[in-house]
Amino acid sequence: MAICFCQSFVIRKILIKASFYYLIPIKLGAIFIGMRINWRNITAIVIGMLAGSIANMGVIEIGSMLIPAPNGVDIENFESIKAHIHLYQPSQFLFPFIAHCIGTFITVWLFMFIASTRYPIRYVNMFGTLFFLCGVYMVYILPAPIWFNLLDLTIAYFPMAYLGYQFSIRKEKVPIQ
Repeated sequence: MAICFCQSFVIRKILIKASFYYLIPIKLGAIFIGMRINWRNITAIVIGMLAGSIANMGVIEIGSMLIPAPNGVDIENFESIKAHIHLYQPSQFLFPFIAHCIGTFITVWLFMFIASTRYPIRYVNMFGTLFFLCGVYMVYILPAPIWFNLLDLTIAYFPMAYLGYQFSIRKEKVPIQ
């Protein structure tokens, strides 16, 4: 059953209005109504998240070599860390904090370097929120000191995402006169 072009256009227009443009993508055949797929942005999201996660784990691994865990703690076992968290000194919380900052920063910076979007702050907020929610989950499952939790949740995610955005802005060079 074929639909003429005029009817198809009217149906698409109605579906776009019904989908609130971007909130509910409606698939009609091979065309997504109300949503444009930008493969460059999807690739940038995946590469940014991978790079940020690798940087996060790399900093934590380097930190565990430079500042070893207290005696009796197996850093490969989460239950061991959880049971011995009261033995950790403030210096041993330094590298997890730096790792969270660098992971968020690199994710946003790399995304902004690769992606092409008219609304970059949406993605900055998305990455900041995603990393923040992961940080809240870690606060929930790991009983770290309250000062570390507050420092980590207030500085390591949203400010670092915004800083990654600021560092990625391409400024035009002004010629010297």
